[in-house]
Amino acid sequence: MALTSTSNTISSAMHGTSSPSDYAGESNRKRSRTDEGSPVPKRLCTTTTASERYFFLLDQELPRNLQNAMNRKGIKILPAFIKLLSKVEIKSEEERTEYSKKLTIFFINISDAKVKDTGFFTSMIHIPSKIKKFFRFSDKHITQVAKTKPMKSLSSIFRCRGFPNESKMERFNKLLKLPQLLEEGTLNLPQFKSLSSLFNGHGLPDESEMKRLVKLLELPQLQESGTLNLPLLKSLSSIFHGRGLPDEAEMTRFVNILELPQLQEGGRLSMPRLKSLSSIFNCRGLPDEVEMTRFIKLLELPPLQEGGRLSLRKFKSLSSIFNGRGLPNEVEMKRFIELLKLPQLHEGGRLSLPLLQSLSSIFCGRGIPEETAMTRFVNLLELPQLQEDGRLSLPRFKSLSSILGRRGLPDEKAMARFIMLLELPQLQEGGSLNLPLLKSLSSIFSGRGLPDESEMKRFIDLLELPQLQEGGRLSLPLHKSLLSIFHQGGLPNEATMMRFIELLKMPQLHEDGRLNLPLFKLLLVKVKKSQPDDTDSWFNLLEHPALQQNGRFHLLRLACVFEVFSLSPKQEEVTKLFSLLSIDGQPDDKLLQLCIHEWKQSSLLAVEKAFSCSLVAKLITHFHKNNELISIKALALTVKGEPELLDKLNNHCSLSSIEIMGLTFPCVIESHQGILNSLGKICFANGQLGLKLFFANAPRPEGSR
Repeated sequence: MALTSTSNTISSAMHGTSSPSDYAGESNRKRSRTDEGSPVPKRLCTTTTASERYFFLLDQELPRNLQNAMNRKGIKILPAFIKLLSKVEIKSEEERTEYSKKLTIFFINISDAKVKDTGFFTSMIHIPSKIKKFFRFSDKHITQVAKTKPMKSLSSIFRCRGFPNESKMERFNKLLKLPQLLEEGTLNLPQFKSLSSLFNGHGLPDESEMKRLVKLLELPQLQESGTLNLPLLKSLSSIFHGRGLPDEAEMTRFVNILELPQLQEGGRLSMPRLKSLSSIFNCRGLPDEVEMTRFIKLLELPPLQEGGRLSLRKFKSLSSIFNGRGLPNEVEMKRFIELLKLPQLHEGGRLSLPLLQSLSSIFCGRGIPEETAMTRFVNLLELPQLQEDGRLSLPRFKSLSSILGRRGLPDEKAMARFIMLLELPQLQEGGSLNLPLLKSLSSIFSGRGLPDESEMKRFIDLLELPQLQEGGRLSLPLHKSLLSIFHQGGLPNEATMMRFIELLKMPQLHEDGRLNLPLFKLLLVKVKKSQPDDTDSWFNLLEHPALQQNGRFHLLRLACVFEVFSLSPKQEEVTKLFSLLSIDGQPDDKLLQLCIHEWKQSSLLAVEKAFSCSLVAKLITHFHKNNELISIKALALTVKGEPELLDKLNNHCSLSSIEIMGLTFPCVIESHQGILNSLGKICFANGQLGLKLFFANAPRPEGSR
């Protein structure tokens, strides 16, 4: 087939601004609202229903165009966004349509690929009055803000401050162009992120603050080899996170801290030590002179020294305990010194680093425990069940600290329960506590505190399941592998436990009389995350013939379906997805893996859009060999229909309408088969990020045949 002119063939989505009307015809697989198409009065009276008085109800679906825009961009809708829209009052149906249009324009034109959900939007606009102001902005301004990069830094600066107006956006764009934040002419994102952390929720600096900011960024102490030192800037931004710019006096104190002998190593500032310091003062600003004197005394404590110097690892444990709390006062300092002297924390006459690390895990961000809690802690260390050969067993204590991580010590009642737990016959082996079982328990309840009685009963029930036994005894490897799925999640409720047991009994999950662990875990993760009424649908889906091969489940195909669909799909939707990912009528494993990597929690509609955009559709029409088709389909999955990437692909292959005017389309494509195949390899190896890096460094090819 020869095309003599292609000036109108490249999709308008590849150039210019998208508009909500581009998506008006798109269908959604969810049920449409029953009131669509019904005549609605122009003005609503005070007796109207809730659905007429509010822009959106919690049990409704989003307006179709808005949902399609989200799908197209791969933006996940979070509950906070739905809740916000449900609080917006409207006066007429026309107002509802206008509000929907404004939101659609904004989300269609999001150009920052790092935006994955609506959290950035509700970070800035968190109450109805703020979103009402958003609706009053012009479409042009909304589009300009949507195209901002980096979007997350913008939302961080304007957290809870509403949508930025024109003047604020001008100041923001000036900030992006500060020479101190540029590297070879482009914005240094990590440096800008650290800067935006300072202004988190504060808005942009005014004129005088901007001058002070430039001075700060030019301080000799923040430079290294003539450029701004990122780790130093990160430490500064951690200390002053959300506090705005430090004043001159604070900056002087910060520079003095950088010169403390205890923070030096080999004659230079030790970045790990500075990082631990900034952890203590995170979001609190710098200490005053009195506190600084106390801080220096802390750094000089003998138990924290190693080889005559401050031990970095011990300092890290210390900073974990005081993370975000600032320095301990005099009383706390005294208690901290007593803690470091506890015989149970010593080994060979010295403070044991692993024991200190476990201790810091329990008290992370909580400071030093009070006296009664300290007594309970000492009693805990002396429990017979935690001893081995007359000494505290480090592996057992580590398991315990995992459970209590960041939660502090259990109270008297919880302590009694914990002792009962350690004495359970099911946790013993050869008359002593079974360490692997304790580890499994600690993995499940990591950071959740001690399990209550009903949870412990469910844990014991699990240990006794016939499917977890081997040779009449509990199989520890099988038990460990299965229960790793509940890591940090606690044990499932009774309903989910029933599902767990049902799954274990399913014949499809067994091969040669043994449980297929990877398949079981894959299914269990999905069932665990699903609503109860959606779980049956996932089970029914297992009967789809395309999910099986040679009488067994095809794990990769099943994983692909689980990743793409957040809700259980219909049988025909699975068939459609696999047809897009097929070569020679069979789903291709490499394409399945790429789809899993690039399209997590997306939708079939979004994947279809990626394959149906003009450029990809043309390439698929003119290529028929398997090695060519697989490269083009890999490009479709990786480019995702994004206009900017489509443009780059189009230019790189010399397929722009100007270059090929008057040439036959297949002729031009043939001349670039090698290029397309190379791009396909990049997609499979490194996904969209790899493709973007390639285009960023690749010269535009000179066209031709």
